[in-house]
Amino acid sequence: RVAAGQKLPLTQDAIALNGHAIEVRLYAEDPAQNFMPQTGQIKRWRFAEQEGLRVDDGICEGQWVTPHYDPMLAKVIAWGEDRSEAIRRLLRSLQKLRLFGVTSNQFFLSRILAHTAFQRGEATTAFIPQHLDGDPSLTSADADPLALALAATILCHQQYPEKSGLHQWWSANVSPWVVRLQDGEKQRSVTVLPKADGYEVSLSGESDPIRFGATRWSGEQVVFEHEDIHQQAAFLCENNHIFLLHQGRTWQFEDCTHQPSGALESGGSGQVKASMDGAIVDILVEAGQTVKKGETMVILEAMKMEHPLKADCDGTVTELSVKAGDQVRVRQVLVSISPAGMETDQETSS
Repeated sequence: RVAAGQKLPLTQDAIALNGHAIEVRLYAEDPAQNFMPQTGQIKRWRFAEQEGLRVDDGICEGQWVTPHYDPMLAKVIAWGEDRSEAIRRLLRSLQKLRLFGVTSNQFFLSRILAHTAFQRGEATTAFIPQHLDGDPSLTSADADPLALALAATILCHQQYPEKSGLHQWWSANVSPWVVRLQDGEKQRSVTVLPKADGYEVSLSGESDPIRFGATRWSGEQVVFEHEDIHQQAAFLCENNHIFLLHQGRTWQFEDCTHQPSGALESGGSGQVKASMDGAIVDILVEAGQTVKKGETMVILEAMKMEHPLKADCDGTVTELSVKAGDQVRVRQVLVSISPAGMETDQETSS
Protein backbone atom coordinates (compact mmCIF):
# COMPACT_ATOMS: atom_id res chain seq x y z
CA ARG A 1 0.00 0.00 0.00
CA VAL A 2 2.83 2.40 0.83
CA ALA A 3 4.51 1.74 -2.53
CA ALA A 4 1.22 2.52 -4.26
CA GLY A 5 0.95 5.84 -2.41
CA GLN A 6 -1.96 4.71 -0.22
CA LYS A 7 -2.36 5.30 3.48
CA LEU A 8 -1.98 2.46 5.95
CA PRO A 9 -5.34 1.30 7.40
CA LEU A 10 -4.06 1.39 11.00
CA THR A 11 -1.94 3.72 13.07
CA GLN A 12 0.67 2.47 15.52
CA ASP A 13 -1.62 3.28 18.46
CA ALA A 14 -4.31 1.02 16.97
CA ILE A 15 -2.04 -2.05 16.93
CA ALA A 16 -2.30 -4.26 20.02
CA LEU A 17 0.36 -6.78 20.96
CA ASN A 18 -0.88 -10.35 21.32
CA GLY A 19 1.42 -13.15 22.45
CA HIS A 20 4.88 -13.85 21.03
CA ALA A 21 6.18 -14.98 17.64
CA ILE A 22 9.56 -16.35 16.51
CA GLU A 23 10.78 -16.87 12.95
CA VAL A 24 13.61 -19.04 11.62
CA ARG A 25 14.90 -19.05 8.06
CA LEU A 26 15.49 -22.41 6.43
CA TYR A 27 18.51 -22.26 4.12
CA ALA A 28 20.07 -24.70 1.68
CA GLU A 29 23.46 -24.61 3.39
CA ASP A 30 25.76 -26.89 5.36
CA PRO A 31 26.56 -25.51 8.84
CA ALA A 32 29.23 -28.23 9.24
CA GLN A 33 31.09 -26.75 6.25
CA ASN A 34 31.11 -23.13 7.39
CA PHE A 35 27.52 -22.68 6.14
CA MET A 36 28.48 -23.36 2.53
CA PRO A 37 25.42 -23.02 0.23
CA GLN A 38 24.08 -26.30 -1.16
CA THR A 39 22.28 -27.36 -4.32
CA GLY A 40 20.14 -30.35 -5.19
CA GLN A 41 16.63 -31.55 -5.96
CA ILE A 42 13.82 -31.33 -3.42
CA LYS A 43 12.71 -34.95 -2.98
CA ARG A 44 10.30 -34.36 -0.10
CA TRP A 45 8.93 -31.15 1.41
CA ARG A 46 6.35 -31.83 4.09
CA PHE A 47 5.43 -30.05 7.30
CA ALA A 48 2.62 -30.72 9.74
CA GLU A 49 -0.23 -28.23 9.98
CA GLN A 50 -0.50 -27.16 13.60
CA GLU A 51 -1.90 -24.36 15.69
CA GLY A 52 0.24 -21.24 15.78
CA LEU A 53 2.48 -22.29 12.88
CA ARG A 54 2.97 -20.53 9.56
CA VAL A 55 5.36 -21.54 6.77
CA ASP A 56 6.22 -19.12 3.97
CA ASP A 57 8.01 -21.25 1.40
CA GLY A 58 9.22 -20.91 -2.17
CA ILE A 59 9.89 -24.56 -2.96
CA CYS A 60 8.01 -27.67 -3.99
CA GLU A 61 8.81 -31.35 -4.45
CA GLY A 62 10.76 -32.04 -7.63
CA GLN A 63 12.20 -28.53 -7.80
CA TRP A 64 15.94 -28.02 -8.17
CA VAL A 65 17.81 -25.67 -5.84
CA THR A 66 20.32 -24.07 -8.20
CA PRO A 67 23.45 -21.98 -7.61
CA HIS A 68 21.92 -18.97 -9.35
CA TYR A 69 19.76 -17.65 -6.51
CA ASP A 70 19.82 -16.97 -2.78
CA PRO A 71 19.77 -20.28 -0.84
CA MET A 72 16.84 -19.36 1.43
CA LEU A 73 14.08 -21.98 1.07
CA ALA A 74 11.42 -21.01 3.60
CA LYS A 75 10.51 -19.00 6.68
CA VAL A 76 8.99 -20.98 9.54
CA ILE A 77 7.08 -18.83 12.05
CA ALA A 78 5.50 -19.94 15.31
CA TRP A 79 3.17 -17.97 17.58
CA GLY A 80 2.38 -18.64 21.22
CA GLU A 81 0.75 -17.02 24.21
CA ASP A 82 4.29 -16.35 25.47
CA ARG A 83 7.87 -16.82 24.30
CA SER A 84 8.20 -20.31 25.81
CA GLU A 85 5.16 -21.60 23.95
CA ALA A 86 6.36 -20.06 20.69
CA ILE A 87 9.75 -21.77 21.10
CA ARG A 88 8.14 -25.14 21.85
CA ARG A 89 5.89 -24.96 18.80
CA LEU A 90 8.71 -23.85 16.51
CA LEU A 91 11.09 -26.52 17.80
CA ARG A 92 8.48 -29.26 17.45
CA SER A 93 7.70 -28.22 13.87
CA LEU A 94 11.39 -28.16 12.88
CA GLN A 95 12.02 -31.60 14.37
CA LYS A 96 9.19 -33.06 12.28
CA LEU A 97 9.75 -31.10 9.09
CA ARG A 98 10.72 -33.33 6.16
CA LEU A 99 13.17 -31.72 3.74
CA PHE A 100 14.87 -34.48 1.76
CA GLY A 101 17.25 -34.03 -1.17
CA VAL A 102 19.25 -30.96 -0.23
CA THR A 103 21.37 -30.23 2.84
CA SER A 104 19.90 -27.50 5.05
CA ASN A 105 20.37 -25.75 8.39
CA GLN A 106 17.30 -27.47 9.87
CA PHE A 107 19.18 -29.38 12.58
CA PHE A 108 21.31 -26.32 13.43
CA LEU A 109 18.19 -24.20 13.98
CA SER A 110 16.70 -26.90 16.19
CA ARG A 111 19.84 -27.01 18.32
CA ILE A 112 19.62 -23.26 18.91
CA LEU A 113 15.95 -23.39 19.91
CA ALA A 114 16.59 -26.33 22.27
CA HIS A 115 19.50 -24.65 24.05
CA THR A 116 18.72 -23.49 27.59
CA ALA A 117 20.63 -20.22 27.15
CA PHE A 118 18.46 -19.30 24.17
CA GLN A 119 15.30 -20.33 25.98
CA ARG A 120 16.27 -18.09 28.92
CA GLY A 121 16.61 -15.15 26.53
CA GLU A 122 20.38 -14.94 26.91
CA ALA A 123 21.27 -15.13 23.20
CA THR A 124 23.72 -12.51 21.92
CA THR A 125 25.77 -12.09 18.75
CA ALA A 126 28.37 -14.33 20.45
CA PHE A 127 25.86 -17.14 21.07
CA ILE A 128 27.31 -19.60 18.55
CA PRO A 129 30.98 -19.48 19.69
CA GLN A 130 29.95 -19.36 23.35
CA HIS A 131 27.30 -22.10 23.41
CA LEU A 132 27.55 -24.18 20.22
CA ASP A 133 31.29 -24.70 19.92
CA GLY A 134 31.74 -28.35 18.88
CA ASP A 135 27.99 -28.89 18.54
CA PRO A 136 27.07 -31.87 16.29
CA SER A 137 25.18 -29.54 13.95
CA LEU A 138 28.43 -27.67 13.22
CA THR A 139 30.82 -30.61 12.85
CA SER A 140 31.32 -33.21 10.15
CA ALA A 141 31.31 -36.65 11.73
CA ASP A 142 30.67 -40.25 10.87
CA ALA A 143 27.02 -41.20 10.70
CA ASP A 144 25.40 -42.08 14.01
CA PRO A 145 25.27 -45.89 14.43
CA LEU A 146 21.56 -45.71 15.28
CA ALA A 147 20.86 -43.81 12.04
CA LEU A 148 22.82 -46.40 10.04
CA ALA A 149 20.95 -49.25 11.74
CA LEU A 150 17.61 -47.56 11.05
CA ALA A 151 18.45 -46.97 7.39
CA ALA A 152 19.47 -50.61 6.89
CA THR A 153 16.31 -51.84 8.64
CA ILE A 154 14.14 -49.61 6.44
CA LEU A 155 15.85 -50.94 3.31
CA CYS A 156 15.29 -54.49 4.54
CA HIS A 157 11.61 -53.73 5.08
CA GLN A 158 11.35 -52.13 1.62
CA GLN A 159 12.98 -55.16 0.02
CA TYR A 160 11.00 -57.75 1.97
CA PRO A 161 7.85 -56.06 3.31
CA GLU A 162 6.16 -59.41 3.87
CA LYS A 163 8.71 -60.20 6.58
CA SER A 164 7.47 -57.37 8.80
CA GLY A 165 4.75 -58.40 11.21
CA LEU A 166 4.90 -62.05 10.11
CA HIS A 167 8.05 -63.19 11.89
CA GLN A 168 6.14 -65.76 13.89
CA TRP A 169 5.50 -67.71 10.68
CA TRP A 170 9.17 -68.03 9.78
CA SER A 171 11.32 -71.08 10.33
CA ALA A 172 13.91 -70.90 13.09
CA ASN A 173 16.77 -70.52 10.60
CA VAL A 174 16.18 -66.96 9.39
CA SER A 175 19.00 -65.69 7.18
CA PRO A 176 20.42 -62.25 8.02
CA TRP A 177 20.13 -59.50 5.41
CA VAL A 178 23.39 -57.64 4.66
CA VAL A 179 23.53 -54.14 3.16
CA ARG A 180 26.47 -51.84 2.44
CA LEU A 181 25.70 -48.17 3.07
CA GLN A 182 27.73 -45.17 2.00
CA ASP A 183 27.77 -41.89 3.93
CA GLY A 184 29.84 -39.35 2.03
CA GLU A 185 33.11 -41.10 1.23
CA LYS A 186 32.75 -43.81 3.87
CA GLN A 187 31.05 -47.19 3.64
CA ARG A 188 29.78 -49.46 6.39
CA SER A 189 28.52 -53.01 6.23
CA VAL A 190 25.29 -53.51 8.18
CA THR A 191 23.61 -56.84 8.95
CA VAL A 192 19.88 -56.92 9.71
CA LEU A 193 18.39 -59.96 11.42
CA PRO A 194 14.56 -59.92 11.65
CA LYS A 195 13.17 -61.16 14.96
CA ALA A 196 9.68 -62.11 16.09
CA ASP A 197 9.29 -58.75 17.84
CA GLY A 198 11.52 -56.49 15.72
CA TYR A 199 15.06 -56.44 14.39
CA GLU A 200 18.63 -56.99 15.56
CA VAL A 201 21.20 -54.93 13.63
CA SER A 202 24.98 -55.36 13.65
CA LEU A 203 27.40 -52.79 12.23
CA SER A 204 30.94 -53.49 11.07
CA GLY A 205 33.36 -52.13 13.64
CA GLU A 206 30.78 -52.22 16.45
CA SER A 207 30.80 -55.00 19.05
CA ASP A 208 27.24 -54.72 20.32
CA PRO A 209 24.15 -55.06 18.10
CA ILE A 210 21.35 -52.49 18.03
CA ARG A 211 17.87 -53.85 18.75
CA PHE A 212 14.56 -52.46 17.56
CA GLY A 213 11.37 -53.79 19.09
CA ALA A 214 7.62 -53.24 18.56
CA THR A 215 8.21 -51.97 15.03
CA ARG A 216 5.20 -50.52 13.18
CA TRP A 217 5.27 -49.25 9.60
CA SER A 218 2.95 -46.64 8.08
CA GLY A 219 3.77 -45.26 4.64
CA GLU A 220 7.05 -43.35 4.92
CA GLN A 221 7.12 -43.49 8.72
CA VAL A 222 8.20 -46.11 11.23
CA VAL A 223 7.55 -46.29 14.96
CA PHE A 224 9.89 -48.50 16.97
CA GLU A 225 11.18 -49.22 20.45
CA HIS A 226 14.87 -48.77 21.25
CA GLU A 227 16.32 -49.10 24.75
CA ASP A 228 12.77 -49.09 26.21
CA ILE A 229 11.91 -45.78 24.52
CA HIS A 230 9.34 -45.47 21.75
CA GLN A 231 10.66 -43.38 18.87
CA GLN A 232 9.65 -42.57 15.32
CA ALA A 233 11.42 -41.74 12.08
CA ALA A 234 10.39 -40.55 8.62
CA PHE A 235 12.13 -41.79 5.49
CA LEU A 236 12.21 -41.86 1.70
CA CYS A 237 13.80 -44.56 -0.48
CA GLU A 238 14.58 -43.51 -4.05
CA ASN A 239 17.11 -44.67 -6.66
CA ASN A 240 19.39 -46.56 -4.22
CA HIS A 241 19.31 -43.61 -1.82
CA ILE A 242 17.61 -43.44 1.54
CA PHE A 243 16.74 -40.19 3.27
CA LEU A 244 16.08 -40.43 7.00
CA LEU A 245 14.69 -37.96 9.55
CA HIS A 246 15.26 -39.06 13.14
CA GLN A 247 15.29 -36.91 16.29
CA GLY A 248 15.26 -33.73 14.22
CA ARG A 249 18.32 -34.63 12.13
CA THR A 250 18.31 -35.61 8.47
CA TRP A 251 20.65 -38.28 7.09
CA GLN A 252 21.28 -39.42 3.52
CA PHE A 253 22.80 -42.79 2.64
CA GLU A 254 23.47 -44.64 -0.60
CA ASP A 255 22.84 -48.36 -0.91
CA CYS A 256 26.06 -49.73 -2.45
CA THR A 257 25.27 -53.39 -1.78
CA HIS A 258 25.19 -54.35 -5.45
CA GLN A 259 28.02 -52.09 -6.58
CA PRO A 260 31.58 -53.40 -7.02
CA SER A 261 33.31 -53.31 -3.67
CA GLY A 262 36.30 -50.97 -3.60
CA ALA A 263 38.77 -50.22 -0.88
CA LEU A 264 38.13 -46.83 0.69
CA GLU A 265 41.38 -45.08 1.43
CA SER A 266 41.58 -43.68 4.92
CA GLY A 267 43.64 -40.82 3.53
CA GLY A 268 40.99 -39.86 0.96
CA SER A 269 39.57 -40.99 -2.34
CA GLY A 270 41.88 -38.86 -4.51
CA GLN A 271 38.88 -37.36 -6.30
CA VAL A 272 38.14 -33.66 -6.00
CA LYS A 273 34.41 -33.24 -6.60
CA ALA A 274 32.19 -30.20 -7.03
CA SER A 275 30.54 -29.33 -3.71
CA MET A 276 27.54 -27.87 -5.58
CA ASP A 277 26.43 -26.75 -9.02
CA GLY A 278 28.47 -23.79 -10.21
CA ALA A 279 31.17 -22.41 -12.48
CA ILE A 280 34.90 -23.10 -12.42
CA VAL A 281 36.70 -19.81 -11.78
CA ASP A 282 40.29 -21.04 -11.60
CA ILE A 283 42.35 -24.25 -11.63
CA LEU A 284 45.49 -24.05 -9.51
CA VAL A 285 47.19 -27.33 -10.48
CA GLU A 286 48.22 -29.20 -13.60
CA ALA A 287 48.57 -32.84 -14.57
CA GLY A 288 51.70 -34.47 -13.13
CA GLN A 289 51.96 -32.00 -10.26
CA THR A 290 52.65 -33.31 -6.75
CA VAL A 291 50.13 -32.03 -4.20
CA LYS A 292 49.54 -32.21 -0.45
CA LYS A 293 46.37 -32.99 1.44
CA GLY A 294 44.48 -29.75 2.11
CA GLU A 295 46.02 -27.94 -0.87
CA THR A 296 43.50 -25.96 -2.96
CA MET A 297 42.97 -27.51 -6.38
CA VAL A 298 40.05 -25.60 -7.89
CA ILE A 299 38.02 -22.46 -7.20
CA LEU A 300 34.27 -22.94 -7.71
CA GLU A 301 31.84 -20.02 -7.90
CA ALA A 302 28.24 -20.59 -6.81
CA MET A 303 25.53 -18.47 -5.17
CA LYS A 304 27.69 -15.34 -5.48
CA MET A 305 30.50 -16.92 -3.45
CA GLU A 306 33.85 -18.52 -4.30
CA HIS A 307 34.52 -21.95 -2.77
CA PRO A 308 38.03 -23.48 -2.67
CA LEU A 309 38.03 -27.24 -3.31
CA LYS A 310 40.95 -29.06 -1.73
CA ALA A 311 42.82 -32.35 -2.08
CA ASP A 312 41.84 -35.03 0.43
CA CYS A 313 45.18 -36.86 0.20
CA ASP A 314 48.84 -36.47 -0.74
CA GLY A 315 49.66 -37.59 -4.26
CA THR A 316 50.09 -36.71 -7.92
CA VAL A 317 47.50 -35.08 -10.19
CA THR A 318 46.64 -37.60 -12.91
CA GLU A 319 43.72 -35.91 -14.64
CA LEU A 320 41.98 -32.53 -14.92
CA SER A 321 38.40 -33.06 -16.06
CA VAL A 322 37.42 -29.40 -16.36
CA LYS A 323 38.77 -26.02 -17.38
CA ALA A 324 38.15 -22.46 -16.21
CA GLY A 325 34.71 -21.26 -17.24
CA ASP A 326 33.07 -24.70 -17.27
CA GLN A 327 29.68 -25.17 -15.61
CA VAL A 328 29.69 -28.25 -13.35
CA ARG A 329 27.15 -30.26 -11.35
CA VAL A 330 27.30 -31.22 -7.71
CA ARG A 331 29.60 -34.23 -7.00
CA GLN A 332 31.09 -34.08 -10.51
CA VAL A 333 34.74 -35.19 -10.49
CA LEU A 334 36.97 -32.21 -11.31
CA VAL A 335 40.48 -33.41 -10.46
CA SER A 336 41.83 -36.96 -10.03
CA ILE A 337 44.82 -37.61 -7.77
CA SER A 338 46.88 -40.77 -7.52
CA PRO A 339 47.44 -41.13 -3.73
CA ALA A 340 51.04 -41.15 -2.56
CA GLY A 341 52.41 -44.67 -2.32
CA MET A 342 50.04 -46.16 -4.88
CA GLU A 343 52.64 -46.13 -7.63
CA THR A 344 55.11 -47.94 -5.37
CA ASP A 345 52.49 -50.56 -4.47
CA GLN A 346 51.70 -51.13 -8.15
CA GLU A 347 55.39 -51.50 -9.08
CA THR A 348 55.91 -53.96 -6.22
CA SER A 349 52.94 -56.09 -7.24
CA SER A 350 54.12 -56.19 -10.86
